[in-house]
Amino acid sequence: AIQDVYYLETIEQLQAISDPIRYRMVVMMTTPMTGAQLARALEMSRPRARYHLKLLEEVGIVEFVGEGMSHGITEKYFQVVGRMLSFSKLMPNYQEDIVADDMNVEVFSAISQFLAAMLDVSRESILKSEAKESMSQGIWFDFASILKPNEIEYVKGKLSDLREEIIEMTRQNRMTTEPISVMEFRTTLFLTLLSDVFEKVEDYENDV
Repeated sequence: AIQDVYYLETIEQLQAISDPIRYRMVVMMTTPMTGAQLARALEMSRPRARYHLKLLEEVGIVEFVGEGMSHGITEKYFQVVGRMLSFSKLMPNYQEDIVADDMNVEVFSAISQFLAAMLDVSRESILKSEAKESMSQGIWFDFASILKPNEIEYVKGKLSDLREEIIEMTRQNRMTTEPISVMEFRTTLFLTLLSDVFEKVEDYENDV
């Protein structure tokens, strides 16, 4: 069993999964996989797959879980440490001591690259979907909002609650011993502030 949520502990871990290839790997490795299996799934050479797998193992994102035989060859199996990899504990806490500016730049640069890798994987999931009905059954929302500070906090809270509910429902479904019908789907949530300061809107209706 792996953790539902693994909180990244170092900037090196975040940088490792910010590479699109390596993030694709960790998304696939919720079940144990070998380097050869990853190479076939990602359509790359085995040496290249082993290179990326070794980097993930070195920073503790994937772990060795056992060996097996394949065509007379001993294969090593690895698995990601968590179904969801969260960088929240690496974020600078501005309520406490401000960390060094160079550290801020390094962290936020890695976060940006990681989020971009997440979008790449979500894009591929959409393009590779085999079910024609999947487009009509999903829900999408991309909207540049104008919200008050308290409204932003409200929306963030609702999305955080939804995230926890999805994680808990998935956990319960995986633990059940009764036959159930389930559908695999991917949830990608983004709430991105487009400015650093709040502006006073005095006559919004006349501006639109």
